[in-house]
Amino acid sequence: MNVQVLSDQVLLNHYLSGDRSAISTLIERHSRRVRDYIGMMVKDRDVADDIFQETFIKAVRVIDEGRYTDNGKFLSWILRIAHNQVIDHFRAMRQDKSVSESDAGYDMLGTLRFAERTVEDSMVSDQIERDVRALVEHLPAEQREVVMLRYFRG
Repeated sequence: MNVQVLSDQVLLNHYLSGDRSAISTLIERHSRRVRDYIGMMVKDRDVADDIFQETFIKAVRVIDEGRYTDNGKFLSWILRIAHNQVIDHFRAMRQDKSVSESDAGYDMLGTLRFAERTVEDSMVSDQIERDVRALVEHLPAEQREVVMLRYFRG
């Protein structure tokens, strides 16, 4: 069987019929474009390789579960999965870098906390909080709610 002339759909059908080598052929056919896309988005080669593997693992899982519906655009579909995996990677990186203000030893405005607060520190902090709350009131309702929940209600 000359696999180069078989369409993606035919290869998928062969795979679903039990020919496990068909999926390898399909992956090889599109690997360069998927790798290039991921590499363009993620500059770290090791991370890009991981995302590449996760992309095809997810694709095979979806195909195996019967959730893939072919509309003749396998490459577009696999690139969408790759794109989502890249986004997930960056989200995870952002979450890993977030440290609560109390863990970091800083308050909301980025000033270092000291073991003992003086009366003056307390007054200044209270005034800053009042000023910030007043400014927050000028935000659109949705943004105001997010800021209030994040900084003032824990």
